[in-house]
Amino acid sequence: MTSATADSLSSSLGNAVESLSKSQPQGDIRQILAHIAAHSPTIDALASPNASSSPEHPNANRGTSAGTRASLACSISNLLFPTDFIGPKDVHSYTREEDVNWSTNCQLPAACFVKPTNTVQVALSLKIVSLVGAKFAVRNGGHNPNVGFASIDGSGLLIDLSGLTSLKLSTDRKILEARTGNHWDNVQRFLDRLQMSAVGGRYLGVGISGQILGGKFDIEIQALCIMIDLGGLPIIPSLYGLACDNVQNFEVVLGNASVVNANFLENPCLFKALKGGGNNFGIVTRFDLYTTPLHKIWYKSVTFNSTAYPEVLNATTEVQAQMETDSNAGIIVLAGFGIIKITYIYACWTTMPAVFDALNSMNPIGVDIEETNGTVLSFSELGSAPEPPANRLPIGLTSSVDIDLYHGIYRRFLSLQHYSNGRGTGLSINIQQFGKAAVNAGNARGGNILGNQAIAQNWWSALVQWTDPGDAEVSKNVLMQMRDSIEAAARARDHYLPYVFANDGAYFQKVMASYGPENLALMRDVSRKYDPGQVFQTLQNGGWLLRNS
Repeated sequence: MTSATADSLSSSLGNAVESLSKSQPQGDIRQILAHIAAHSPTIDALASPNASSSPEHPNANRGTSAGTRASLACSISNLLFPTDFIGPKDVHSYTREEDVNWSTNCQLPAACFVKPTNTVQVALSLKIVSLVGAKFAVRNGGHNPNVGFASIDGSGLLIDLSGLTSLKLSTDRKILEARTGNHWDNVQRFLDRLQMSAVGGRYLGVGISGQILGGKFDIEIQALCIMIDLGGLPIIPSLYGLACDNVQNFEVVLGNASVVNANFLENPCLFKALKGGGNNFGIVTRFDLYTTPLHKIWYKSVTFNSTAYPEVLNATTEVQAQMETDSNAGIIVLAGFGIIKITYIYACWTTMPAVFDALNSMNPIGVDIEETNGTVLSFSELGSAPEPPANRLPIGLTSSVDIDLYHGIYRRFLSLQHYSNGRGTGLSINIQQFGKAAVNAGNARGGNILGNQAIAQNWWSALVQWTDPGDAEVSKNVLMQMRDSIEAAARARDHYLPYVFANDGAYFQKVMASYGPENLALMRDVSRKYDPGQVFQTLQNGGWLLRNS
């Protein structure tokens, strides 16, 4: 291939690419090999001052600083991805990449941005960072508000997957092959024209990868939180379960840069671990998603004054009980800035379904969306307007259903929500109903790694946001108080459940451990088997990593 010596860095990179020849398009492989051949003398010269005696070892070059290793990885990436590399010298493009992340506090100055457009390039990017021992982060949509999860500072490089955007439907229309860089907007529009949908988040601007794997956050705020969408739950979870339950196959780049499929038959333990296990095992480059016939839906949205919370919460628990026997119903309960917003959804065209009678008998202060017979796409579009810049931090907890618990938590929320007079600063909370049918729907597709009990439960999701840097500490303190209050109240009434929904989790929460000791042990076994060099645990910048669980 090149004149490089057998143990050189360029040779190791070339060998990694050639090993993919049986599973990846030959054109992609030839293009990368040509770049390696053309630049092998320069690559080896760059690496020589820091080279170890074993360039294949994933811990190579640990003796140098993180910034030096990142600089080396960026220099090599610039040679091998000339049109898919952005460094600080390209000021305009670099700033644009830095600003992609949804939460302002996550807009960090990476040493460089690498934007692969195919699986071979993803594998080579990972091989580069592992060989030189550089820190890295992976970004799809950039919607995670936890600093360093889908972002990194100058100590590492960011692998941005937004260039992987192909969509391909199987001939029987049952499976959609979706590359990782797609947002739900691309997926739902593609399927809407065929009168189908996929099980995904309610906000179209979120990338599919983090949400499916359990590591991204869905929120939408319009007009000072008149509409808030916290979570990442499907529109009607009781029908098909979660997004991760509706993956037929994952294409995954492992820590050694090999590419495997994970499904019921191939690598089944990895398959299960990926369904909620986040970024611990590899970089997923393609999701093969089950399509669903859900297309036509009914919905309505109303607003209540927060002073009506006793009646609203009483009616909410009544509706939640009714939903346990009606899997077609979905409900979103959102509170913030002096209001409670209720959105009703039903899985067919209809008039006001009886399941919502308890809430529908109340008088709201406003009707935001009249009764509408629409589609999954039209509903999602209503909640997917652009959002103003802000710093954000979420928290997630789980409890079983109890009306007195709901009242106590909401009273505490009222005492905390107006903690600052800053514009766009405040606390919001979401009551996310998750029923027995949703757990069973996931189990029917082989189960996931989340460890959910098959009971009616609530996934509490709170969020602070602030625009004034001076509000950062008080915002975080308020969020911690809200977390402590929910947990203490739930434990006191024996309704606490340990599960933390990753899409709502904060960086300091032990999300993977919340899945239970057996599932945590399984994930650790999978990590050791499929990433023996522990690339994702030692070099990856952030996430709910097993190393912290």
